[in-house]
Amino acid sequence: MKIVNENIKVLAAFKPDGTIIPLRFKREDEKTIQIDKVVKTHDELLAGNHRIVFTCLQNEKDIYEIKYEIDSQKWYLFKV
Repeated sequence: MKIVNENIKVLAAFKPDGTIIPLRFKREDEKTIQIDKVVKTHDELLAGNHRIVFTCLQNEKDIYEIKYEIDSQKWYLFKV
């Protein structure tokens, strides 16, 4: 996987218990990526920034790692 660390726009659903489910995201080149399945979710604390990391699958072959930074409420496409 390639590290890109790019700001992205994300459409996500929020469950009543606070769980976040990313549905699709748009890259800087305006290409929209539909997320078919979130295969793994975990929290990370890096340099004081608390992030939720989502490993996502598209078309059963393309893997993306996106991160939601809780304090700044920003989304990042981290790995492609």
